[in-house]
Amino acid sequence: MDAEPRRFDTRNLSWRLARMSERLNRNQVTKLIRRAFSLWASVAPLRFSQVFNEQEGTADIEIGFYRGSHNCQRRFDGPGGDAAHTQAASAIHIDIEEELQLSDNRPVRQRGAVHLLRLLVHEIGHLLGLGHSSHLSSIMHPSSVNAWPALLRRPTSRVPAALIGRDEIRLVRER
Repeated sequence: MDAEPRRFDTRNLSWRLARMSERLNRNQVTKLIRRAFSLWASVAPLRFSQVFNEQEGTADIEIGFYRGSHNCQRRFDGPGGDAAHTQAASAIHIDIEEELQLSDNRPVRQRGAVHLLRLLVHEIGHLLGLGHSSHLSSIMHPSSVNAWPALLRRPTSRVPAALIGRDEIRLVRER
């Protein structure tokens, strides 16, 4: 986590896919972003809505795909390095050069690939004020984005608490 966690003044937060990768399918990515936010909304008193363009207003959280130096204090280092980070406590930056797994219902098969849904849930956790956890099973463990949770094969309604972790849910609810 790079920036001080932002304390949002509201429980109704908006997000926007600000910059897309030409290598990825926008519909698949948007579906995974929605699912990541819905996992957090199912365990904490939060509501997330998508802002589709700047004419609809500014979003509380902006998500974008970048490479190398990209208007932020941290530089991406290409495949196998830092897959994502939060910036300015209101943005998630994802490294375009990482091999991203877009399917949310099967394990990552390619060595070094990053499961995008887990990556998003992890980074949203940072924006909600969570740091890294030492619990290996926690979504907030630094290596959690590369792990495959069998839990994701189940319907979303049964996944959140087990995927996110009780301690993390408690911390977000208290914020």
